[in-house]
Amino acid sequence: NVMYSAAGECVAKAEGTTWEKLIRQRIFAPLGMKASDLNVPDMHRAPDYSFGYVYDESTKETRRVPTRDFPQVAAAGAINSNARDMAEWLRFLLAGGVRDGKRLVSEKSFAEIFKPQIKVAGNISYGLGWFLRDWHGHKVAEHGGNIDGFNAEVALMPDQHLGFVMLTNVSASVLPASAMEVVWSNLVGNPSETNTLASAGPSVKIEDEAGNYFLAEASMTMVVAVKNGKLTLSVPGQPVYTLEPVGGRRYKFAEVEGFYVTFRPA
Repeated sequence: NVMYSAAGECVAKAEGTTWEKLIRQRIFAPLGMKASDLNVPDMHRAPDYSFGYVYDESTKETRRVPTRDFPQVAAAGAINSNARDMAEWLRFLLAGGVRDGKRLVSEKSFAEIFKPQIKVAGNISYGLGWFLRDWHGHKVAEHGGNIDGFNAEVALMPDQHLGFVMLTNVSASVLPASAMEVVWSNLVGNPSETNTLASAGPSVKIEDEAGNYFLAEASMTMVVAVKNGKLTLSVPGQPVYTLEPVGGRRYKFAEVEGFYVTFRPA
């Protein structure tokens, strides 16, 4: 977040303006994103803005939370929008940086955004603001966002000219990511996966995998438990993930494509 804030300051300095004015002039206006704004006070002036909520899985209670405003790092994610405006943003990206025949971003700069810059995990890399991965032979660029009371997902599948956006008003929801998989599967088609390891099942009882696992690099404890006959993984600040066996002591996340857990003796 800090480095995207720095990028916002740099581009504003280069253009002799502010990041907010630049976004309104170069993005919102030409794309017709009339409902989008750049801070919480402006959002609260809209007649139909959304409240944000958190859901407590242990108590099954929903609680409304204040909307967080962070003008100091606005370029990292302060834009508030709606589905209609986000659809215009997706059309612009799928057109390669062109709107109504006018190029708003140079071809060279636009191509750089979707080039892998660093490796994340498995077949997932990170470009400039986008997670890049392969979905059954199709290149996908996507990124989620989460803040107090809100959760979102935006994705592109350029070769199919498909875009996806889902905006929810609850913290840490798995719905956007799982819904994206449903959309891809139904519109593009998910070839049946044959996995000989999966038919073999886990090599140990799932109860033997349960426990608290400490990740020293992040000073974070993850909890693996058995719930309704299935293995689950709880990560602080995130929803509970269901782990599905793919053979041996390796499991995949049921709700999120491309992430796995492998248990090994320590």
